Amino acid sequence: MLANIRVRTKVLLVLLLLGAVSIGCAAISAVQIKKMSDQYDALLKGNAAGQAQMIGANRIATGLRATVATMIAEESVPEITRLKETLPTVRSDFYDRLDKAGHALPGYVDTLKAVRAKFDAAFTSAEAITALALVNRDEDANTAFRSQFLPEVEGVTQTMLPLTLALVAETDALSSELQTRSDQLVVLSVAVPSVATLMVLALAIWVVAQGVTTPLARLGAVMDSLAAGDLTVTVHGTRRGDEVGEMARAVEVFKVKGIEARRLEAEQAHLAEQAEAEKRALLNSMADTFEQTVSAVVASVSDAARSMQDNAQVMSDISGEVNARGTEATGAADQASANVQTVASASEELSASIQEIARQVEQSSVLSAEAVQHAEETAHVVEGLSGAVQKIGDVVGLINDIASQTNLLALNATIEAARAGDLGKGFAVVANEVKSLATQTSRATSEIGTQIQDVQSATTAAVQAMNRISSQITRMSEVSAAIASAVEQQGAATREIARNAVEAAQGTEIVTGNVSRIAHTSQEASSVAAQVQQSAADLAVQSGTLSQEVDRFIHTVRGG
Repeated sequence: MLANIRVRTKVLLVLLLLGAVSIGCAAISAVQIKKMSDQYDALLKGNAAGQAQMIGANRIATGLRATVATMIAEESVPEITRLKETLPTVRSDFYDRLDKAGHALPGYVDTLKAVRAKFDAAFTSAEAITALALVNRDEDANTAFRSQFLPEVEGVTQTMLPLTLALVAETDALSSELQTRSDQLVVLSVAVPSVATLMVLALAIWVVAQGVTTPLARLGAVMDSLAAGDLTVTVHGTRRGDEVGEMARAVEVFKVKGIEARRLEAEQAHLAEQAEAEKRALLNSMADTFEQTVSAVVASVSDAARSMQDNAQVMSDISGEVNARGTEATGAADQASANVQTVASASEELSASIQEIARQVEQSSVLSAEAVQHAEETAHVVEGLSGAVQKIGDVVGLINDIASQTNLLALNATIEAARAGDLGKGFAVVANEVKSLATQTSRATSEIGTQIQDVQSATTAAVQAMNRISSQITRMSEVSAAIASAVEQQGAATREIARNAVEAAQGTEIVTGNVSRIAHTSQEASSVAAQVQQSAADLAVQSGTLSQEVDRFIHTVRGG
């Protein structure tokens, strides 16, 4: 249940509980104080008031005795008359005291009636003694005073004495009881709030420990494990409804993204290895095929060039012999015809070899185009990988924003804890811990961002490498096109050689038919032989260049 309550709500609940306990203790104390006040008021209006009235009545009775004694001793009639006039007031005051005592002590009405009756008897005796004193019958007055009045007044005081003593005892008992209750109230007012406050504080500490510090400690351990690269750790508290649950869910997202990044990294490495292996296999296969085909063609061209040079030399020798041996024109013409046929055959073979070279060069161009296409596809794959790394960077930015918001929440919590004073010290510690965790999260995301930038730099370098490979293959295709053009030129030269060979054959026939033209024909044959020799030399140079370009191309492909 605590897991679904916000931290602020938990603190408010603890404060409300503490306030409720304080109010309850104050209410209990108020009730007890009200009871003591009522009892004290009853004491003042009851026993204490009755006791005071009885003391006053006893004082009046004693005063009456003193007044009567004064009248007996007084010799002045006016003074006796004045004292006699005070007697009704004395009686009225005594009755008033008894009435007030009766209201304050309803349980002692019968006793008070007995006191009143005895006072009336004593008052009647006092009036009789006053009458005797007025007529100067002092002896009779003294006798009546001692024998009747004093016993009656003594009876009044003796009747009030037990009542007064009882009232004093009851008053002392009530005072002791009130003192005891007052002591109990003091203990209750101090002990109960203290115990209740300690219980609420214990509950608050338990709530903070179970709802904040312990889950945060677990999250800290999980984040340490994630920072160490352990993505198998379990994130607890993701189903909580408080701020700790939000942090746990953020850590869970961080864990999932880490697992996804690791998977993408593995896939990237696998795809890179696979692409590298396929590229290497394709280039090696292309190099092997090109080497096998073009090397054979170049060797054939070189052989044909050497053969054509030899034939040209033969033709030159024949032309010299024709010029030297005019008499043997027919035989020389036959020999020249045979030699020309040999040259024609060699020319045909050379033309076929040149066509094969052109076909192989065209196939090399096709393979180069396919290599460029594969390089572009690999570059697109690497660019897609760069986009995935960019998305991971966005997720890391989101986690950094969450850490910043958590840091702001921790700062707000610290401010609220500072406002709460001593009660918020524990919460301030928790807020500082949350702030520290948020700072560590921000630092970890910064390190991850740096690593992602390194990965992006690596992918950019890979794309640039692919572009360089594509450029090299394009240049190789251009070289192949140049080779094809050169081969085409060699084909034209070979056709020219074949045409010249045909003309030479016709010339030998003319020499056979017309010996007179031997010298002219031998000159033409010598010229054709020179041309053939020059063409053969050019062909040898081109074949050497072609061989070098083929070797360079194969080395480039295999070394790339």
